[in-house]
Amino acid sequence: MLKFWTGMIASAILLLTNSAKPEVSLSDFSGEWKSGALSAVVTTGKDKECRSMMLIERTLRLERIPGNTQKLRGQWGRETSYIWLSSNGGRCRWGNENSFVPVQSALMLFSITGSLESTSNKLAVDGTYEDCNGNGCAIWLNDQIKKPFHTDLVYDAGSIFDADPMVKGLVRFIRTGEVSERLEAARLAADRALSFVDKGNYDGFFQEAWKDSSVTGAEQQNFKEGFASARNMRGEVISRIPVREVYAECWSNSLTLGDYALVIRDAKTSKNAAGREVVMMGKQNGIWRVMWFDYLS
Repeated sequence: MLKFWTGMIASAILLLTNSAKPEVSLSDFSGEWKSGALSAVVTTGKDKECRSMMLIERTLRLERIPGNTQKLRGQWGRETSYIWLSSNGGRCRWGNENSFVPVQSALMLFSITGSLESTSNKLAVDGTYEDCNGNGCAIWLNDQIKKPFHTDLVYDAGSIFDADPMVKGLVRFIRTGEVSERLEAARLAADRALSFVDKGNYDGFFQEAWKDSSVTGAEQQNFKEGFASARNMRGEVISRIPVREVYAECWSNSLTLGDYALVIRDAKTSKNAAGREVVMMGKQNGIWRVMWFDYLS
């Protein structure tokens, strides 16, 4: 799923390394950074009712090594998660497990040290495997992943570009504070759009939804009828409790980098029904819009 954007950022890296750039310092790299990627919704296994998607979140923490003017130390974390969007009443399985597992996840942690190359404005990073947490570790962790790795970080205009040692693909990190701001904006836009669905105003919802010329009037009418049927069965949503939020610049259904967010919340309705609500947001012409949303079932 990462092939479509690897070439694009590779070109960006080439421009960064071959053009004149202001000299960077350790302070430019210091701090906490995040990068995310979201896959398309796919049918998993033989059962067409079993739909899932993959989330990748990377966290990079870097700090100065006391007494050393050219080196940083820190931690590299890479969390991969698979979540069910439709579980067919809990009958879906990732593999041969005996019971339904709603999320399969592994957070792999690496200790890192970085040396600043002042002539090239790069931070040369060496990493050593540290730990793995999550129910996916027993499946995905292997000797290859545990091997020490080397990569280069390139700072440019407030972002860090890097060759991910786990997937051999180039990614872009932004500061954690900036991620939080974008997630908040996406969440507020989701609340506004879904408030129309809660009240049965489906035309209002589509004013806030992603503008897609390929969606016909008949298809939109089918969506409206589905919303009405679900609302009649569940009632109006009266509360939403946050479960997980992921910001990403990479979405496998798109050919370009952009702003995307996955917002997962537990929703309770006026008819005392409860379900997990999953909302995919995307920024279109500078405005956050709902690309799709669903309830875990």
